[in-house]
Amino acid sequence: MLHPLHTIEWLTDSIKGTGTYPDPTRRTGRSTAQALRLLAKAIETPHVKVYIKDHHGSEPAHRNLRYMMQGMAEKLGLEHMQFTQDTVTFTRK
Repeated sequence: MLHPLHTIEWLTDSIKGTGTYPDPTRRTGRSTAQALRLLAKAIETPHVKVYIKDHHGSEPAHRNLRYMMQGMAEKLGLEHMQFTQDTVTFTRK
C-alpha cells in the first residue's frame, strides 16, 4: 500500500530513475509537519528554547529540518524567530 502522499506516477518515476523500489518512509511529509509543529511551539512559548531534532535522528537531518524551518519562518514573515544551531526561540518585542 502506498503512503497517501505518494502516487502511482511518483512510484513509476522513482523506479525508472533508480531501478529500485523507493523507501516508503521518504517524502511522506513527516519532516514538514514536524517543522510546523516546532514553529508553532516556539510561538506558543515565547522566550523558551525549542530544540530542533528531526525524526531521523542524525545531525544532517537536524540541520536540514532547521533550514526548512528557517525558510518557512522567512516566507511567513515571522520576524521574531531566533535560530541557533539546534534551537529556535520566538522573542516578542
